[in-house]
Amino acid sequence: MAKPYKLALLCGGKAVEHEHAVKSALYILAHINAAKYDVHILYIDREGRLAERKAARAALLTPLKGNWDELFSSEDTIPDDFTDRIRAWVDAPYSDAGVYASGFELLLKNHYDVAFPVFHGQAGEDGQIQGLLDCINLPYAGCDLTGTVAGNDKELAKRLVRDIGIPVADFNCIYREDWEKDRESIKTGIAGLPGYPAFVKPAGLGSSIGISRIESPLELDGALDIVFRYNRKAVVEKALNVREFGVGVIGNSSPSASLPLEFGLPEDGFLDYASKYGEESQTDTIPARIPNELQERLQSTAVKAYRALCLSGMARIDLFLSSDKVLFNEANTVPGFGRYSVFSKIWAASGIPLPDLIDKIVSYGLELHREKQKLNFRYK
Repeated sequence: MAKPYKLALLCGGKAVEHEHAVKSALYILAHINAAKYDVHILYIDREGRLAERKAARAALLTPLKGNWDELFSSEDTIPDDFTDRIRAWVDAPYSDAGVYASGFELLLKNHYDVAFPVFHGQAGEDGQIQGLLDCINLPYAGCDLTGTVAGNDKELAKRLVRDIGIPVADFNCIYREDWEKDRESIKTGIAGLPGYPAFVKPAGLGSSIGISRIESPLELDGALDIVFRYNRKAVVEKALNVREFGVGVIGNSSPSASLPLEFGLPEDGFLDYASKYGEESQTDTIPARIPNELQERLQSTAVKAYRALCLSGMARIDLFLSSDKVLFNEANTVPGFGRYSVFSKIWAASGIPLPDLIDKIVSYGLELHREKQKLNFRYK
């Protein structure tokens, strides 16, 4: 049997979606093939520091206390020694100080074979961790720096896919600096915005955090004030009467698409955090019950968007169906894992169970790293 890969699973992070990232990491750890990987968990706390061992264990084990039904379903096969594995797998800085610099030192000195970043939103899904891993030449699973930056920024992603002919809903952007300088001019020039009703979103968050649906310009102030707590750029997007689908995509230069899922949308068309990660998410249809022709269009559009955004490893591409037109909504460059997350579910429905999906995602990270090593960094 081949020697196990020494895998550093990085999770948590200085982000609003910290809790969701920890749950995703636990779900991956419960399903990873422990015979194939020598797992080391590096937990980043809410302050952006690599936590010492005691604090990291507490952060990872606390969600498991009395909350197994929130994390896992009856269909999940969880190892009997799961909590013992978590305790044993936690890696930590050499000092109890837990400063972030020691995390950099740990990554350098411990000679991991590959990293698996599990972060959602800021300081992890926006390219920060991927850039760090690139700097120390450590292979990692998932989208690389270019893809995480392009895919995580909702404005940039929409412009890039629109440039290759994939339609998007009408949108515009407002920067916090401009809003704080002259609110009245922006509201006076409201004709330049996409019309109402509209969704007002932070450009770089997921999980519907900070998003508002507004019916008129009178509600713009409040919606933007919420956005600017989290991000310096707001995307204002025309609300459409649509059906919404998600397609999982994995791979590098020759990506593959999963069967589509159809999200169960409430009457206002707005999936909030609770709708995505609670019992309400069970209204999603996996796989979507749609004609083959539409399935193929959704898959083809998802792959085209994936390539346009320079994504690699894995992503979930969310799409709208408006009348008979398929529109790009957004990319999730580190899709969620867990009982109420859909990425692993749609791949299971497509014939790839989670342990095998993890293997594929890791292998794509190693493949991309090998390709990058072929580049010449000297003129001669």
